Amino acid sequence: MYTRLLHTVCLILLISLGGSAGAAEPLKIERGEGFDLEDADDSSAANEEDFGITPDQLLWEAARSGDADKVRAQLEAGADVDYLGPFGSTPLLIGVKEENDEVIQLLVSEGADVDARTRLSWALSLAIDNEDVTTTRVLVEAGANLEAANDKGWTALMLAAHKGNLEMVRFFAENGAKINEESMGKDPLNALLIAVDGGYTDIVRVLLEHGASTEMKDGTPDAALEFAREQRESLGEIIEILESTD
Repeated sequence: MYTRLLHTVCLILLISLGGSAGAAEPLKIERGEGFDLEDADDSSAANEEDFGITPDQLLWEAARSGDADKVRAQLEAGADVDYLGPFGSTPLLIGVKEENDEVIQLLVSEGADVDARTRLSWALSLAIDNEDVTTTRVLVEAGANLEAANDKGWTALMLAAHKGNLEMVRFFAENGAKINEESMGKDPLNALLIAVDGGYTDIVRVLLEHGASTEMKDGTPDAALEFAREQRESLGEIIEILESTD
């Protein structure tokens, strides 16, 4: 039992220091990368200390497994609420990834950084990927930055539009998201173009109701309308909506 436990702790340290078991590219948070708490003796904390298992590591694993009682216990034991675990993920990030609602509420109430991120993901992006509306609301109400973006410049609003999640798009629009923010690159996109491309008529309507422009920032006129015509002539209703905004 202890040999396996020690081996897993060493693996976590290797990952945290940037080591790799064969893949040089940074990874997103994956399931099951913590150590198994069932392998540890519950009889005394001394056993944990003997094998280098700290309250911080136990907190991260409890957040991953969704054990709110153990999360609370480790916080009371002095664990860092923003401890960086495997892949640079905090307890909140892994909690959001695993959709552990009670843990998320607890960590946020204890002051967890709602804008914490790995190189590829951040709390809001993980919630959007899961289409977890409840967590999205919790994060935004706790002050999450709606303009945080991925390496392509896609914001939370753009990601929600890409998912076709009307409820999230409406929520972001009503809570101050920049409707006309554009992605990076030679051919930038915005939430409206993304919704048009996906054929999400109701999202197009919501974005227009909240001030979405059919033009791009570089002054390209009727960009959304031309985009709709180029992408799919079958988008008749969306094309009609965009034509009526002229």
